[in-house]
Amino acid sequence: MVKIVFWDNCLNERGTTTTLFNYAYYNKKILGNESIIMYNTSRTDNVSEVIELFKKEFTVIGVSNFKLVDPILVNLKCNIFYITKAGENEGQISKVCKTVVHCVFNCNQPHGNVYAGISQFIKGYKRKVPIVPYMINLPDHNKNMREELNIPEDAVVYGRYGGYDAFDIPYVHKIVYNVAKNNSEIYFIFMNTELFCASLPNIIHIEKTIDLNKKVEFINTCDAMLHARHIGESFGLAIAEFSTKNKPIVTTPNFKLNPNVDVAHIYFLKEKGIWYNEDNLYSILTTFLTKENRNEVSKKDWNAFKEYTPEKVIKQFKRVFIDYTDQKEK
Repeated sequence: MVKIVFWDNCLNERGTTTTLFNYAYYNKKILGNESIIMYNTSRTDNVSEVIELFKKEFTVIGVSNFKLVDPILVNLKCNIFYITKAGENEGQISKVCKTVVHCVFNCNQPHGNVYAGISQFIKGYKRKVPIVPYMINLPDHNKNMREELNIPEDAVVYGRYGGYDAFDIPYVHKIVYNVAKNNSEIYFIFMNTELFCASLPNIIHIEKTIDLNKKVEFINTCDAMLHARHIGESFGLAIAEFSTKNKPIVTTPNFKLNPNVDVAHIYFLKEKGIWYNEDNLYSILTTFLTKENRNEVSKKDWNAFKEYTPEKVIKQFKRVFIDYTDQKEK
């Protein structure tokens, strides 16, 4: 049995924390290893409910300074120290056990014993950098929130969740408002999303949730996801979660506004994506889904992430982070 300590700078509702939980859980459940969680207690973006969720499943250790990590790893007799980070070498590696670094945004500064990325679309990717993708792991049920939110059963609903400030393309804000103002039968629901326009009855904001069943209820309420992240995606966990529930993704390449946009969502979705720009978004939001065709649209295959199951991804996790030869010896 291998003992792995999983480090995240903070534990909150963001995708990095969600995926760290999944890796740690399936490292234990499928691979039969021990998973321990560590995090920085001084971060103001820690979420207490998320920390409690981790404590129900793992031993959780908080430290106020990274310098305290190595003595704990020695006492735990840890075999591997896993750390998820943007990708820069800011000195957060262990000197007492194998350190495996999982990069989310770029892979320009190799360090640690294993240096891997979440996709081949992160900045600075080179073929020698191994990839361990996110795994998509949501419960299956048919409940939705339409009655709770007073949304008619036959209404068209677009929704999104993700980072609070990651729905951030200004022209999308304006078009969403205009579509909602002119079409009372089209609803937009936003979970954990910064307010961006004046209030309307059919633009609904709700608080974040860490309850996976509630997250699925939210997805089930929607006919499609509306995605609008200026920097694009280096993987796109929220997109993947909607997609695995067979929801079409309405999104943009965004090259015009941001030539350096991260392109993982473009690669993953391909022809399954509903691609918009400033000129056609209003038309897409008012014609792609209607009361008359929404049931027919839902019968099509929109799932672009069939290969990213826990069973498949944890095997790659094992190959790269547990079995992989120390890159310093290559």
